Amino acid sequence: MYRNFRHAVALIGLLTSFALAQPQKEAGSSVAPIYSLPEDGTWAEYRFLSGDGKQGTMRTSSVGSKLVDNRPHRWIEFKMIGKGFKSRFGKFLIDEAAFQKTGPLATHVAVGYYRQGDKGPVLALKGKAIDDYFTMGIGGKLKRIQTTRVTTPAGVFDAEEFVASGKTPNGDPLEYRCWLSSKLPFGLAKFEVFRVQDGKKILAFRAEITRTGKDARSEVDHTAANLPQPGRPMP
Repeated sequence: MYRNFRHAVALIGLLTSFALAQPQKEAGSSVAPIYSLPEDGTWAEYRFLSGDGKQGTMRTSSVGSKLVDNRPHRWIEFKMIGKGFKSRFGKFLIDEAAFQKTGPLATHVAVGYYRQGDKGPVLALKGKAIDDYFTMGIGGKLKRIQTTRVTTPAGVFDAEEFVASGKTPNGDPLEYRCWLSSKLPFGLAKFEVFRVQDGKKILAFRAEITRTGKDARSEVDHTAANLPQPGRPMP
């Protein structure tokens, strides 16, 4: 599944103000692209490397809020850019209460959208497509390993190290490892995914935080997509 960059991108696909809330890390928590919710307008950038040598930048941004069934939700956007592939964007409206609970983050997504290329069509995501985006193809639960310090281009941070496991459709084991820090927006300092084949660990994807900011703006016009729209359930 992760032998080429297209699959590695799919791994990421591609969530009150929590203002640098403690990363979600209770027993039973699932793999996710973000683990806490900072104040709106915050963004975090990561540099990434895929298993086939592709490199680029990922950005996670909080770009607005909306009430859905009288519950506060937050618009979260994901962007991947680099050389040799089309830019990719994801936009999701996530229940803010999700960060006070365990379990899959994807179950708290009201609507989701995807765009490939700067001028590509905006497509609505549903069902398994949202699940795969948020679990990165890894269905196992997070297991805490240790309290440690992690070095990234953005600095050195106190962190909690977690692991999870899964399998590719071909049956190859997957190993996920992440370092979560309450000092960072969205909680994520670094993560790695390896595919295990014939006893050897093969890098599928690695990302580490490089910088953060507070002037995030939406780059995905979800109103241009076909239904569903916010406030309407996914079909």
